[in-house]
Amino acid sequence: MIISTSRNILQAQQLCQVLKKEFSDQYSYRVFGLGSEKSIIIEESDLVGVQLTSRGTEISIDGTFPSVEISVFYSFFFFILGLFLPWHVERSWRKLEKELAVFLKKKYA
Repeated sequence: MIISTSRNILQAQQLCQVLKKEFSDQYSYRVFGLGSEKSIIIEESDLVGVQLTSRGTEISIDGTFPSVEISVFYSFFFFILGLFLPWHVERSWRKLEKELAVFLKKKYA
């Protein structure tokens, strides 16, 4: 999901602080990336998280597994079995994406 804002978004570290202030201890936050292209991983549980990346006036919000180890394991597991991502995990990703999108639109629109 991509949302547009009327102004440039804060740097990842500053945006992380804004999210922590708004959502308190509901989620854990981690900034990652090289150079100026940093993203934030927001973790709700071991299987549910989103990657938040801002570029200028756009913010990309994508559901993802919050840790590399889990991501690799589940991707391999579902690929081998020919299964799709379990519906409850995908539904949880969409719910978290929407919650963050609503907040960010209100804050930066």
